[in-house]
Amino acid sequence: DRTNRWLQIMGPEGEPGLDLHQDARALVARLEQGAGVDHGIGDGRGGYLYVIDGAATLNDETVKTGDAVKIAGPEHLQLAAQETTELILVDVPLEFTPVGVWRGRV
Repeated sequence: DRTNRWLQIMGPEGEPGLDLHQDARALVARLEQGAGVDHGIGDGRGGYLYVIDGAATLNDETVKTGDAVKIAGPEHLQLAAQETTELILVDVPLEFTPVGVWRGRV
């Protein structure tokens, strides 16, 4: 399901994947050589992209196995695989409301 596209594996209740009690999403992709995916990080949001395996171009910069990128929105990500590449992307708000055990402790 993640081949050549983002697959959301975690997100807010009611969205695809495991339910999180925050406005956060985790997405994975397996890109075949030459394939690409895009993702927008909105204003007030941040992202963390990790290259699990492979090599790709991220907005004209090469990233490869073990590379991590911290993103502050607004930003538009364009990834193109130079070889078969596995990725994970976490998209979160830069400011959040504490919930559960964190309420009152932050």
